[in-house]
Amino acid sequence: MANQGIPKEEAIYDQLVARAESFYQQGQFLEAFLIQSCLFEGVIKTCVAIHFMDGLAGNKELAKSVERWQISKQLELLLIGHVIDAPLYKKLDAYIKQRNKVVHQLLTYKPKERDAALKKAYAEGKEMKTFIVDELIRAKVNKGMEKIEKAINEISGQIAIDGKVVSKEALLKMIKE
Repeated sequence: MANQGIPKEEAIYDQLVARAESFYQQGQFLEAFLIQSCLFEGVIKTCVAIHFMDGLAGNKELAKSVERWQISKQLELLLIGHVIDAPLYKKLDAYIKQRNKVVHQLLTYKPKERDAALKKAYAEGKEMKTFIVDELIRAKVNKGMEKIEKAINEISGQIAIDGKVVSKEALLKMIKE
């Protein structure tokens, strides 16, 4: 089984990327572009959720508002929150602008112009694949590491003596007495 050991979300992502690429290879550029656009938006929204929604849990109205923000605004939040750096922000923002231009002009293009625009946008989107995969993996790993770090910080001030857990402060007090 090819996807054995791969988390379900990553397997689905891989399947959708393969599907988009298959459409592209068959000359079905609109279908390829639409799948790619949905994946891109999904990753941006997922990154925002992973990095910010825990912090907004106490304010459900604000959390809902952030979820409804346009992708460009969510991307700005990722930049401001230091999830992505300025060079990556510029690349992702350029892709969003190119994608939006194609979508808004889709019906005005002649068939050859439409295909050329879709091919160009798709090619730019393929460049984003590294970000998409890296960010999803890094976000998951970082989130896991944050939980581990929190647990370590909680116990780092404690020491076990004769099976009893005492704080460093209590140990120092016992030593002084």
